Amino acid sequence: MSATDAVQRALVTGAAHGIGAAIMGRLASEGFAVARAVPQAAEALGGLDTLVTNAGIVRDAGGITALVKTAARKPARGGTTVNTMRPGSVDPDMTRAMPDAARDTRIGVIPLARAAQPANVAWPVAFVCSDDAAFMTGAVLDVNGGFYM
Repeated sequence: MSATDAVQRALVTGAAHGIGAAIMGRLASEGFAVARAVPQAAEALGGLDTLVTNAGIVRDAGGITALVKTAARKPARGGTTVNTMRPGSVDPDMTRAMPDAARDTRIGVIPLARAAQPANVAWPVAFVCSDDAAFMTGAVLDVNGGFYM
């Protein structure tokens, strides 16, 4: 948070559980005023500084990467940053619903040999929302145990 801003405001979609809930909690612990994606949430917060879209499963990582790099270019001139993250498998929400054999296969191809916890995904989101990442734009963070290496 910059010295000129009393409180940064963030709207987090998909914040009812899992990754979204962890991101919302982490941003709140970093001093953000946070809200879930509900009608008029930006108005209720008194404006919006950060939008976290918690999309769930992304099947086309290359497309998302290209979109972020393209989307980041123009607003960068005004100081707005655009970044994304590829979290991979997250326990328990994503892996709990999988059959045991499918879960074992999925975890077996992750170099760290485990799924992430929601908090493992929340901290890098909090970082890219912070003033410490003010010079970072168009970045794709791989927080997935090495799955995309």
